[in-house]
Amino acid sequence: MTLIFLLFACFIAAPTFEAASVQTHKTVLFLHSYHRADWTETIMEGYEAGLQGVAGLATYVEYMDTKKIETAEYLNKLRDIYEMKFAGIRFDVVLASDDNAFHFALRHQTGLFKNTPVVFCGVNRFEEGMTAGRENVVGVLERDDLEETLAFAFRARPGTRTVFVINDNTEASRKHIESLSRIMKTAYPRTALKTMGHLTYTEIMQAMFSLPSESVVLFISLWQDAAGRPISVEETSRVLTASPVPVFGRSGWLIGKGLAGGKCVTGFSQGKAAAGLARHILEGRPTSELPRVLESPNQFFFDHRELKEHGMVSVPLPPGSIVINEPRSFFETNKLVILTTAGVTFGLLAFIVVLAVSLVRLKRTSQQLQARKMELLASQETLSGILSASPSGIVKIKDRVFEWVNDAMCRITGYDENDLVGHDSRFLYPDDEEYERVGRDIYQKGQEESRWVRKDGTVRELLFQVAKTRSDSYIAIITDITERIETARALRESEKLYRSIIEKIQDVFYRYDKNGYL
Repeated sequence: MTLIFLLFACFIAAPTFEAASVQTHKTVLFLHSYHRADWTETIMEGYEAGLQGVAGLATYVEYMDTKKIETAEYLNKLRDIYEMKFAGIRFDVVLASDDNAFHFALRHQTGLFKNTPVVFCGVNRFEEGMTAGRENVVGVLERDDLEETLAFAFRARPGTRTVFVINDNTEASRKHIESLSRIMKTAYPRTALKTMGHLTYTEIMQAMFSLPSESVVLFISLWQDAAGRPISVEETSRVLTASPVPVFGRSGWLIGKGLAGGKCVTGFSQGKAAAGLARHILEGRPTSELPRVLESPNQFFFDHRELKEHGMVSVPLPPGSIVINEPRSFFETNKLVILTTAGVTFGLLAFIVVLAVSLVRLKRTSQQLQARKMELLASQETLSGILSASPSGIVKIKDRVFEWVNDAMCRITGYDENDLVGHDSRFLYPDDEEYERVGRDIYQKGQEESRWVRKDGTVRELLFQVAKTRSDSYIAIITDITERIETARALRESEKLYRSIIEKIQDVFYRYDKNGYL
């Protein structure tokens, strides 16, 4: 049966990032005392932050799950499993979080872990003698600042007569209760201290609903109740939120889940500090040059919603406190709207300025170039007025299809606007040859003479002048030169007739003035 258990555990507890058979330049084992939960996951986040950028790093993660069971038999089986899993691996660093993983790593450092340096964090039960003679063990302690947390609680609730403690019966919790009892006897001898380690989860919930108003709650830990039933984070949060009085504590991961605040130990700060030590080892620095033990990097955390609910918003917080769920200012609440509005307003102002400058320039240009019709089209209103009043036909054309025509164009062709817009100009030419010739020559020369057939069948002589727009269309000015051509033709005919008459007269004509001069 034991063999089956060992083989099964080997398969389900595979390494997280790299296969065991693949050995990269640096290999790290993250050994956690407990199961995956908020606390261990924030430690992992701290590890990742502290080791970010380390090249060629293979990482393995193991959860010992000792909140549920930590018997000698269980720990020996874990050792056997790890011996099978890691037989072909030599770790460069073992990072052990919390007491059970730390003591396990110390116990098996020379055998299982082949004298690999051990970096610990989250350790409460630490004595200098534990690492005597071992230079390759360094780490970060987890020390409670219960005294400072209680000092704030009594300052915020000066009428407190009883401190109720939420705790379980784990070894770590018992150590915390011993420390808390000493603090209470010394600093608050008239205040009663009542623990809940002897209650089941249901009894704890019932007790929370009936807490007296002249009391506070101090949370230590609640991984399991008195009956040994494991308690989830969600269940712990329900206990905290059920309290009619504020709950203070040391667990940063419960801020936002019912804990009002306190000087907290955070998994992230513990993990990051430990990863900083591990990084030095991975970079080749001897452990003898590193600090053997770092003090717990604790910090005050508060939940503004809990402070408000229990009337503690006006209480001054310790310097450097981190507060979550603070009400945001009008600017923070409407930041996107405000910035968007400001951006749009600024953009409109800039556009108005640019437009004003452009209009001034366009006006100056139009005044200087009045003779050039195409450059008088500076604005839509000016364009509309000019086009409507122009005696010449003006059209916008693309690929020889009319996009827009003015009234004069309709008069010249005899067609309505609807007959022209959207249609190819081919139907106006007397034949396809003339249509192709104009299309070939006009865009090269800029102007060309041709003929169009009006709707009534009459032919008009026209002068086309074109200019390209920015949108690949063309503006064309069409001038009816039929009368001019006919007049020129009539003059030529008259001159020809006059010369013919003169040449046929036989008599001599002469002219002289009054003085007799010819």
